[in-house]
Amino acid sequence: MNSGRIHSMIHAQDHGLHCLSSLLRRRQLEDRWNERAEQHRTETEAVHRQLQEAEGLLEQLREGLASAQEVARRDLRRLGSDREPIVRELRRLQDEVDVLTGKHSAKAAEMQNEAINLPEDREEMQLLLLRLREDLIAAKVSAERADEKMMTEVRAYFSLLQVEIVQVGNAAHLE
Repeated sequence: MNSGRIHSMIHAQDHGLHCLSSLLRRRQLEDRWNERAEQHRTETEAVHRQLQEAEGLLEQLREGLASAQEVARRDLRRLGSDREPIVRELRRLQDEVDVLTGKHSAKAAEMQNEAINLPEDREEMQLLLLRLREDLIAAKVSAERADEKMMTEVRAYFSLLQVEIVQVGNAAHLE
């Protein structure tokens, strides 16, 4: 064999080995590239799923907040409309107290200006005193009942008003 031919064969083998080595490196790079591409795709899909879940939760929170705000607004409107009759009743009761106080003062003034006609004999005087005493007792009992009734009503309306104030405060706090 000829040394030129051997040299050509060696050179061809070197070139073949070099091509094979390059092909092997290229195949390894492609494999790593494909692995990384697959890993990136998997991570991207996971992030996309997490994003969709977060968007779903955010939408649920928005809906819950909107619902809570609507309930609070409705409750505030209801409390406002419920409050109006209570305020009117409290004013009516106050007017009634003022009228009763005024009537008492007027009656007391009227009685002070009246002449007192006392009976002539002792027996009639005792009967008059007994009637006046019974009238006084009946008036005191009626006044006590009226005071108790009025105080009970005022306390009830005051309690309702306090409950409304707390509810309005809670509803405002929710907004």
